Amino acid sequence: MRKGTIVSMVVGVLFSVAAVPATHADPVLITGGAITASSPNSGFDWNGFLLTGTDSSFTGVTTAPPAVVAAFGGVTNVSGGANLISTVPFPLATPQVVNGTSYLAFVTGGLTFTSAPFVIPSPSALATSFAFSAPFTATGHIAGTATLAPGAPVLFSTDLAGSGTTTISGRVITDGDQPFYFPLFQTYQFQTTAPAPTPEPTSLVLLLAGGVVAAWRRLAD
Repeated sequence: MRKGTIVSMVVGVLFSVAAVPATHADPVLITGGAITASSPNSGFDWNGFLLTGTDSSFTGVTTAPPAVVAAFGGVTNVSGGANLISTVPFPLATPQVVNGTSYLAFVTGGLTFTSAPFVIPSPSALATSFAFSAPFTATGHIAGTATLAPGAPVLFSTDLAGSGTTTISGRVITDGDQPFYFPLFQTYQFQTTAPAPTPEPTSLVLLLAGGVVAAWRRLAD
């Protein structure tokens, strides 16, 4: 009786796991492209993004502001976030590719950038511009809908991850005899990284089956 119950459990586990729709266990790894952010003082009022990965590409606009650097030098933190949208300055669906499938979609989402704080030198009165760079990692999510109407069908929805180098640049302004940094632009440039392996659904089925069979054998002994 006990063996029959265990066998039923094994079969039930296998069929319940196999019935789960196939999904991508890993986030889309962004290995190229960039997000650009500009200050209103730069004279640009449009910020954009183009993110690329294996068989994937996302494009649109962003509301990411440039990071604030230490105006007179010192510890600076360029971590921050960016909202990814495709509806500014007017409603416009944009081409997106997700794991090889193409869409024309209105996208929403966001990325969070993490970078270790670093120390920048004091500005020089002889300089007129500056640019500082630091490595970052990013995680987030992006989704696309067929229209802008509430409850519109979701065409795709996926997590994102990546890393690269962010550069913040601007002007050095001297007020009296004291120069200070005035940031205008920031770019998040994504670069290739090696993704961490994640068990596929088939591997999960084998692991579950192996565990249940091992328990069955212990009970039978």
